[in-house]
Amino acid sequence: MISFSFFTIYKAINVVQNENILVTVGIEPTFPATGYGYIKYDIGDKELTIYVDVVLLENLCMNYIILFGTGYIIRLKIKHLRILLSSLIGAIYAILAYAGIFPMYANIFVKIVLSICM
Repeated sequence: MISFSFFTIYKAINVVQNENILVTVGIEPTFPATGYGYIKYDIGDKELTIYVDVVLLENLCMNYIILFGTGYIIRLKIKHLRILLSSLIGAIYAILAYAGIFPMYANIFVKIVLSICM
């Protein structure tokens, strides 16, 4: 296995030097794992795959829009960095909720505290 990897990298270096192109070398996943950036759920006979980067970006954008819109409507002085950091907290919370890593985040009191932090 090690000699194969060495050979692959050596071959990639030769291709880059001779043809002046970009080559990427990676590991092809054989099963879903969080190390590859997604979470897999088995729900009965169905599988559900959630991509962590998509969840983060989607929640970051939506949280930002909601917080910005709320601040604009009630005419607060908007600090974009503060809204961005608050949106990031909410996006990280969404990932933790999907992953089910910390069941304490499902507690109503923890949800209230996190919403106050945002």
